[in-house]
Amino acid sequence: MGNLADHNRLREEQGLYKEDPGAGTYTKDEMDYIPFLGKNPSDERPAVYTARFKVSDGIIELEAKRSGGKLYLTCLADEKHNRALFECVDRFVAAIFDGTAREIREAQPEDSEIMKLKKYIEQLEKDNEEHIETLEQLKSIMK
Repeated sequence: MGNLADHNRLREEQGLYKEDPGAGTYTKDEMDYIPFLGKNPSDERPAVYTARFKVSDGIIELEAKRSGGKLYLTCLADEKHNRALFECVDRFVAAIFDGTAREIREAQPEDSEIMKLKKYIEQLEKDNEEHIETLEQLKSIMK
């Protein structure tokens, strides 16, 4: 059985942060709208999760919002903790989905940014065609 220095050295050789960031502290807010109060929005309320991991020379804070089949993750940490971030994010995401009260579902394709841009381009092309037709009609009238 090695000492703490051996443990840290072995972690660094594996490409991990020199010390184990630990289990961290988590908070979850998965509350939906209260159905009997009325005038609730039709969309689901995003679930908000937070986590804090303490490392010897700093703190790593993570926040996630989960809505519509997507998980939006925000991280606040010093750059020197870049190796510890991988472990912390892995543990945080595992904690979110292991004890969740919400069902896991796939994101809807119409919500993606690419689909929105494709629809926008199609609308611009349609408008462009209408403008060209109007211009041609005006040219024929002017002759």
